[in-house]
Amino acid sequence: FQYPIFTPSISLINRDAFTRDVNIFLRIIDRDQKASLFRAVRSKAADEKLSVESTIRGMLSDNFRYLFNPVRLAPGQSISGRPVFIITNLEDGASFSEALNSGHIGYLELRDPDEGNLLADFKLAPI
Repeated sequence: FQYPIFTPSISLINRDAFTRDVNIFLRIIDRDQKASLFRAVRSKAADEKLSVESTIRGMLSDNFRYLFNPVRLAPGQSISGRPVFIITNLEDGASFSEALNSGHIGYLELRDPDEGNLLADFKLAPI
């Protein structure tokens, strides 16, 4: 298997009074302020063809530790796990390995699954 994956441990808590679904993204900003955006693996894709994403999902989906987009957060509850990020860069096609090697600052972003609006972001330690 030739595709590197990144599976950081995270914990999320929903302080709202209603259930919220979120998509998890990883944004890496290099020293030149160029950003690369990576979406965590989805639980289902609109196009269910055999792909790297579906292969990784199939390999890891039986393990409760891994989180797949969208993540459902119940009111007042916390969830811990590992979102799975693979090579695909949504913005410019840069490889995941290149982005990690040249990365300076990383953020985990929580986005609305329907609109894509940024709900929250969390700065990671320098890469």
